[in-house]
Amino acid sequence: MARFLNMRIVKYLFLVISAAFFALSINYFVHNVQKPKIDPFYNIYAARIEGVDKFLLEVKQETQLHLLLKAVIGEGYTEFKLAGDDGRIVFEYRTDGDDFIKEVIVLDEGSYLCTINREAIDYKEILRLYFDKSHVTRIPLGRDYKTVKSNVQFRDY
Repeated sequence: MARFLNMRIVKYLFLVISAAFFALSINYFVHNVQKPKIDPFYNIYAARIEGVDKFLLEVKQETQLHLLLKAVIGEGYTEFKLAGDDGRIVFEYRTDGDDFIKEVIVLDEGSYLCTINREAIDYKEILRLYFDKSHVTRIPLGRDYKTVKSNVQFRDY
């Protein structure tokens, strides 16, 4: 009987330790990884969209930027550009059809200007940028859009 009780204690102890580890892992992810503005703005659909969105990434330490972009375009294009503070283009991508990209971009210390340019008809987009927010600060520089039948909401950052 004593062996049985010891086995139950070990099982419950293992369960409690596993639950604590799981909770701490979720806490780390929430506080150290960021999705910038994933409200409907980056889950866009529009009958017609024209415009530019710009933001600055201030990188304090070398890190990785994970880019996921799924675009379905009837007509037109969307363009994603990441340029360093010296004007050197680090990453550039342009699509004019149904496309999905998954890229890992290594960012050195410094500032990076990110520009998303859209000019499309019958447009659907899902955009995700993942980065370690303890090393990267995102500074919005503004957006300028003209849309028709869209879920894009104009609000301050």
